[in-house]
Amino acid sequence: MKYWRILVLTVAVVLTLAAASTAVWFSSNPVSDSGGVSLFIYPGDTGARVAERVDSLHLFPSTWSFKLLCKATNLDKCLKIGRYDFTNEHSRWYIYRTLREGKSSFVKITIPEGWTLERITQILAESTSVDLNEFSQLVNDSRFIHSQGIEARSLEGYLFPQTYMIPWGSPPEYTVRTLTNQLMNFMDDSLRTRMREIRFSLHELITFASLIETEARDGEERRHISSVYHNRLRKGMLLQCDPTVIYALGGLDRPTGGDIVIDGVDLGSCSDKTLARLRNRQIGFVFQFHHLLPDFTALENVSMPRLMQDGDAVAATRTARELLESVGMSHR
Repeated sequence: MKYWRILVLTVAVVLTLAAASTAVWFSSNPVSDSGGVSLFIYPGDTGARVAERVDSLHLFPSTWSFKLLCKATNLDKCLKIGRYDFTNEHSRWYIYRTLREGKSSFVKITIPEGWTLERITQILAESTSVDLNEFSQLVNDSRFIHSQGIEARSLEGYLFPQTYMIPWGSPPEYTVRTLTNQLMNFMDDSLRTRMREIRFSLHELITFASLIETEARDGEERRHISSVYHNRLRKGMLLQCDPTVIYALGGLDRPTGGDIVIDGVDLGSCSDKTLARLRNRQIGFVFQFHHLLPDFTALENVSMPRLMQDGDAVAATRTARELLESVGMSHR
């Protein structure tokens, strides 16, 4: 009997020490870098690959210790793609719970009003670190578009302008659906009732709104232009709307019929890359309202087109200064 008491007591002491050691180990803060570290989990990553990445960031003592934890708690089956940010205030327990629950970091994406589909896809690609071609193909993929109940050739006008928080690592389909779903949520019963009253389909309504947006500078002007266009429609008149021609001539939209040829290049049949190069080098735009980058100075904004054209920063800055001086804005 005495032997069993000693054995039980020994086991209890060992378990208590093990539990205490585990508690201390989990409560420690492994991140020594004051700026914090980011753990990336990509599509197709295995538990072993994540373990190597965890070890390289010193979040756990070794690859072996993380693998053991995965086996003991099935953590490897809970790992989700994403970016996980940790600071020196986070304990190993916090890191474990964050990975287990898939609480990855989010990317903040702001879509301004009035931006074209091309510019929006550029924002999405830059913000999410996804290849631009993936977004460009997706927003013009008829099968993907129709799967959302949208009868259109592209998602021009369907990506709702707003600020979004998108989980890092989300596939392009998820990101684009988030924007189109927001538009559908915005289209409440009152708007849909009004749409039926004026006998517009959703696509016609969005096209109509896009034309007004391009023509107007503010809310009051939008209301006036909308009234003019509705009156013309009621009278069976042509809209005589500038943006329809401007978009086609500027290569911002492809013509549904006929040909537009600039310097031997057919805008309707050339690739997106060729079209972008043509717009950059041979077509100029004068907007009714500014499209400046708010974080840039006037000099940086003016020099940007030349910089994008040939990459010569010195020449771009010199040209921008000359242009600003010619209009009395060198002080900006």
